[in-house]
Amino acid sequence: MYFYKCIEYLVEKYDTSVKATIVVYPQDDNSPHAIPEHPAITVITKNDFTKGNLQQLNPAMIYKAGWGDKYYNELTKDYRNRIPVVVGLDNLWENTVRQKIACLIARWLIKPRASHLWVAGPPQRSYAHKLSYNDNEIIEHLYCADLSNFQVKELKSVKQILFIGRFVEYKRPHWLVKAFTELLVEYPQLGDWTLKLVGNGPTKQLLETEYTHANICYMNFVEPAGLAELYADSSIFCLPSHNEHWGVVVHEAAATGQALLLSDTCGAASVFLEDKNNGRVFSSGSYEHFRECLYDLMTTREEVLEKYRYNSIKKSKLITHEKWCESITSLTHAKT
Repeated sequence: MYFYKCIEYLVEKYDTSVKATIVVYPQDDNSPHAIPEHPAITVITKNDFTKGNLQQLNPAMIYKAGWGDKYYNELTKDYRNRIPVVVGLDNLWENTVRQKIACLIARWLIKPRASHLWVAGPPQRSYAHKLSYNDNEIIEHLYCADLSNFQVKELKSVKQILFIGRFVEYKRPHWLVKAFTELLVEYPQLGDWTLKLVGNGPTKQLLETEYTHANICYMNFVEPAGLAELYADSSIFCLPSHNEHWGVVVHEAAATGQALLLSDTCGAASVFLEDKNNGRVFSSGSYEHFRECLYDLMTTREEVLEKYRYNSIKKSKLITHEKWCESITSLTHAKT
């Protein structure tokens, strides 16, 4: 939905001459977003979109979320040298064999599919350079939260930690419930803290069974419009993922004044988190360091935690819908 809201801002406030067509995959049951209707935005499922549809649109620019979809690559191959064909890049550079091979063959495999790369942040820009893209072939701010939905009037002093995300292994909600439970047992004085986990996914039922505690609350998936209230009742946002390419939810959490607890492999941390300035960064491979940082935030003096939270709000303004629109329209000002 965050991408849709960016497009909505583009056609409503930034350039009302723009029209957009969004081709989508079938919805994930774990994130059942309701897509609204808009007179300037057409949403079509992938199965219903053909080469003829694309020709009728006569687009001024094409954006593809990645370069791995063979069908999309086939549809757009004839446009590469006529209009900007932009591919999103949110992968972090991990120096893997696969990434090294991609860099070696980028000129023949990737560049023919994309004239430009749209990167999420500084780590992705570095990767884009390795893929043989120059600065004038790279645009920024691929992901942007709908900040209008997360305006903060005042920060409340609330001893609650919040996790919002899918319950899957790599996001590691099990680290969070395990560490939180252990800390409450070892340090009874922390018993006024609560933990709320929001989302759906395959590991949720197991966690609910293994970690039952009066201070832990599990909730199902919540539509974006309902998230602001959840943030307002929390003061620390934790996403303990291993290799989180970005995480728009981090942008939302920062905008609502959360102190952040993120791993050093969370892409969004490169923009929205400075260690001991508005939260803590932990080593992704160390559960003990994660637990230590969680304890540190839970025992931080209230005035310091409040400072962290205001610093998060400041950092959230580093990426806005306006900047998102500037990035995309830097390539073309014609109708899309």
